[in-house]
Amino acid sequence: MDKRKGVLAGLKKIGPVNKVLFMLTIVGFIFNIVLGLSAYYYYKKSATAQKQEEEIRVLKEMNSDLSAMLNEVLTRIKSIQGIKVSADEEKTYPQHIPVDKAKEFSLLIDKIINLERKQTLTPERKNVLSEFFYLRGNLDLIFGYYEKAILNYKDAIKLQPENAELFNNIGFAFFKLGEFDKAKESYFKAVDLDPQNDVYLRNLSRRLIEEKEFKQAFEFIQRAYDINPLDIYNLNMLGAVLTELGEINKAEGIFKKGLELYPTSPISYYNFGLFYERQDKIQDAIEMYKKALEKDPAYVLAYNQLGLLSQKVDTGKQAIEYFEKGSSVKPQTNPTLFYNYGVLLKKLDRKEEAIDKFKKATEINPRDGDAFNNWGTTLSALGRKQDAIDKYIKASEIEPLRATIYYNWGNALKDLGIKDEAIQKYKKFLDLSRGAYPKEELIAKKLIDELGKR
Repeated sequence: MDKRKGVLAGLKKIGPVNKVLFMLTIVGFIFNIVLGLSAYYYYKKSATAQKQEEEIRVLKEMNSDLSAMLNEVLTRIKSIQGIKVSADEEKTYPQHIPVDKAKEFSLLIDKIINLERKQTLTPERKNVLSEFFYLRGNLDLIFGYYEKAILNYKDAIKLQPENAELFNNIGFAFFKLGEFDKAKESYFKAVDLDPQNDVYLRNLSRRLIEEKEFKQAFEFIQRAYDINPLDIYNLNMLGAVLTELGEINKAEGIFKKGLELYPTSPISYYNFGLFYERQDKIQDAIEMYKKALEKDPAYVLAYNQLGLLSQKVDTGKQAIEYFEKGSSVKPQTNPTLFYNYGVLLKKLDRKEEAIDKFKKATEINPRDGDAFNNWGTTLSALGRKQDAIDKYIKASEIEPLRATIYYNWGNALKDLGIKDEAIQKYKKFLDLSRGAYPKEELIAKKLIDELGKR
């Protein structure tokens, strides 16, 4: 007998009320199944969210020793928005933090960002995610990955468009890439969002100084000084702007005030030395740099300036001594000193030693286009043309708008007999130079004609 027919026959035998009860039972059973499946789905979804939350919590808590070790560098990164060091000290890199550990920390942040992105972006979560983009950008910034830093800051700005610090930091990254208009625009935005922040005002002033807009620079650094007159960096920059405006007596008064307020700080003497250097008072500047070293024998910037100035008063022997001392006290912190040391050795025809210094400069700061460019010219002078080209390629990746790279690159290609590419590089040099290097421009034009006829 057909079982289906048996069930239907059974239904016919029961009364109407029982039929209704039976049907309600079936509907209830189906409803419970659907409800159970729905509950299971939402449970799984909730469990996934909880798992992600737990992963984020664990990731934030893990590697506490790494976080502690990086705390100093992250504090410094955060302060870079004001270059909370003297005008040149931004070039100091915190290499006491191992690069592999910094990369490990970067990967950790990337993992947190990816997990945070999967969460529902409530206003609170937007702020959290923005902070991680900001932190990631800072790590990129301090190790010279400026393009990546900009991308991370842009992601942070999308989430927190009213955060002045983000605009300030992205301004610094633009500046390091040579995108000066974007840097200035970003600094102006930071000041607009937080007009009482002396750090942002000082940064904007510094950018304007670079463009020789001294009157406008004075306006902003004066505001910074009025907000925080005891800040040594505000004092130093105000003195620098007054010097450029020809207000020498006022500038000297500002630097003297810095010495009175901070008599034990090497920065006060260092910046006074820069003031004298601008006045071409070489001996006075040298004395100030020496006093800076009395206050801090490991103050690398003073060794660097002494090395540069000593070349003006002797044959270079004293300069080498200063560069050597500076490179030994903190060998992993100042690529500029190694770069200048390399330039001096190159002038003295000590090319192999010069190459070693340029290499060291790029190890400390892998984004030092000048060092790669000079490394290339030194290799070329030794006849190692292809090795030189490799360095020019690297330099051009870092500073694609630096004209001299292409001139040097063209010379190396010419010497190797690669005429068409040499012509291209010379033309690129002329496009970028535009009167900045008249002697080299004449040579490049002549070589383009000569190579084109061969």
